[in-house]
Amino acid sequence: MPWPPYSPDLNPKENLWALLKQEIYKLHPELEHASDTVATKRALIEAAKEA
Repeated sequence: MPWPPYSPDLNPKENLWALLKQEIYKLHPELEHASDTVATKRALIEAAKEA
């Protein structure tokens, strides 16, 4: 069965986000279970800058 043309599996951006998220959680495992707050979002941005 062929994949639909807009499948996330075929979208390079989706794969990039998955890799970035994986690297951030490796560096900062405490963020994986953090709540969705402004402070958490800022911490994620700072962690991404360091990665």
